[in-house]
Amino acid sequence: LAALADCQTLTLLDIGGTATTDAGLQHLANCRGLDILLVHRTQVSSASLDVLQGLPKLRLISAGGTPLAREGVPAGALPNVQINVQ
Repeated sequence: LAALADCQTLTLLDIGGTATTDAGLQHLANCRGLDILLVHRTQVSSASLDVLQGLPKLRLISAGGTPLAREGVPAGALPNVQINVQ
């Protein structure tokens, strides 16, 4: 994901089913145009909330089968984001 570090115009990213971890997701911190993030069946957890909160256009996360889905997202942490945990 390091190659996407300056992906300011990227709006959709599907990395579901990959070996992506919270460390990898840190590379997306500058993807300010990201609208939809598909991370289902990865190792992304609530440790990535700081990165996700910094993405102002983010409105949908598909997180089924992840530690994030099992841990849950604290109320109010991502108020404008729909999180699909199916």
